[in-house]
Amino acid sequence: MRVPWLAAPPPPPPLLLLSASVLLVLALAPPGEAHADATVPSDWPLLPPGIGPGDQFRMMFVTFGGPYTTDLQGNRSLDRLDDIVQNAVRHGHGALGPYADQFQVLASCGSTDARHHTSTTYTSGDRGVPVYWVDGDKVADDYSDFYDGSWDSLDARSQTGWSWDGSGYAAPLTWTGTNTDGTSSRNHVCTNPVTGGYADDFRPGEHFNSHVLDSRHHNSLYGLSSVFTVSDAPGAPSAPAVVLATHDSATIRWSAPTSHGATPIFDYDVQVRLAGGSWTGSTPYHWGTDTTHTLTELSPDTEYLVRVHAKNHGTGGSDIGYGPASPATAFRTLPSPIAVPDKWQLMPGGLGPGDTFRLLFVTSDTRNSYQPSESPQSYHQFVRDAAGNGHPALDQFGDDFRAVVSTRNASALDNAFMRYSSDNLGVPVYWLDGDRVADNYGDFYDGCWDSNDPRDENGDSVQGKAWTGANSDGTRSTNFIGHTRPNTGDAGVPCMEMDAGRGGYSALHHVYGISPIFKVTDD
Repeated sequence: MRVPWLAAPPPPPPLLLLSASVLLVLALAPPGEAHADATVPSDWPLLPPGIGPGDQFRMMFVTFGGPYTTDLQGNRSLDRLDDIVQNAVRHGHGALGPYADQFQVLASCGSTDARHHTSTTYTSGDRGVPVYWVDGDKVADDYSDFYDGSWDSLDARSQTGWSWDGSGYAAPLTWTGTNTDGTSSRNHVCTNPVTGGYADDFRPGEHFNSHVLDSRHHNSLYGLSSVFTVSDAPGAPSAPAVVLATHDSATIRWSAPTSHGATPIFDYDVQVRLAGGSWTGSTPYHWGTDTTHTLTELSPDTEYLVRVHAKNHGTGGSDIGYGPASPATAFRTLPSPIAVPDKWQLMPGGLGPGDTFRLLFVTSDTRNSYQPSESPQSYHQFVRDAAGNGHPALDQFGDDFRAVVSTRNASALDNAFMRYSSDNLGVPVYWLDGDRVADNYGDFYDGCWDSNDPRDENGDSVQGKAWTGANSDGTRSTNFIGHTRPNTGDAGVPCMEMDAGRGGYSALHHVYGISPIFKVTDD
């Protein structure tokens, strides 16, 4: 279906007859800029099929949408039309945005024809590079093919990569002011009326000059990129995931780039810096081809950013291809263990100087789960208030307790600072003034606790349901805290401590509170 006002455009003007000598001059016109104007990563989302490291190509689209169509009244310069094309790119496909300034309008104005404006002139020895629709098929093998009157693909794409094919609409008419061979039409865009064409099969072969219209009409434009060269270097790795953070280290893991570039990846650079700092001067860790790394010598209770670069040997064998950085990941190290004397009133049995542990309790008070799902802070404060008013030996540590709950954006593993790995399982957990709950965090989240004699903040025995919003392994349940029916645990019931069912958010239940890591000193 064609847009109604385009249903019956005026007929095209008579064709100009060109002499053989003029045609010869056109064919031998000096080539435009043949160098690569921009480099795209080897894993760029818009990379055409079959294009790889070192290859060159150009991208093309039809502007679409109110701000990206124009009449040709007033300022009729190619610079103005370039601005419209580049603005369309900035608001088009996300991968195109950084290259907006590399696009120009494919149009002619007076003596400046489309070929020279877009550097698509060619010779028999240098026919240029392939042209592709944005996120689509190949338009032409080279500039000679581009200007031969018949494009290879009529599945035109907009600046977002959207296709009109199958939409029920044809691609819009585009202003060109240009003849089929790329030269300036007598009806160029700086005069009136103006030549335009269609990118689809409405008028096959008339992509530049199917119609001549009054310049007061609003029509689309062709946008053509400069020459893109695919980088020899690897693409960007995935954003690193923080597998485990301690008070002085963090273990991260990432995925290799989707493209290794011209040669295999031989090394990753891991960079870490303070949040709010600069990457400049940050010394990278060199870590071979493994995609897991542990950062060491970090400061306690400090926020950092970490990112990763991949490296290969490029195409020269000895040159280093340094790929773009991954997205940065923020993380915070845990607070340092808190020293307690070996004669401390709440010291679990069997521990001595140098040992580390944590204490767990169930709040004696209950609460509902009316709580913004984005934050666990009211639950942390609930257990801190309980600890501060509980056993006298906790007085100075009350503000360091955390709730063992999963919320919308964080699991109990994270909210309670209980992440663990096979290399670092964490520390033992004991009921406050009671028995051992688990040998480590892995044991804590294995589905069954070692002791079912729960204690409250005073060290007294207590039983009852507790809000958790978590699965038994500490991960976030689909019924997280903030859900209308969050998960609950049942303190004192074997193997149901973290996941015993769901409760309506207006119900009153306890909350698990866990201490910071304590370290026994010889005092």
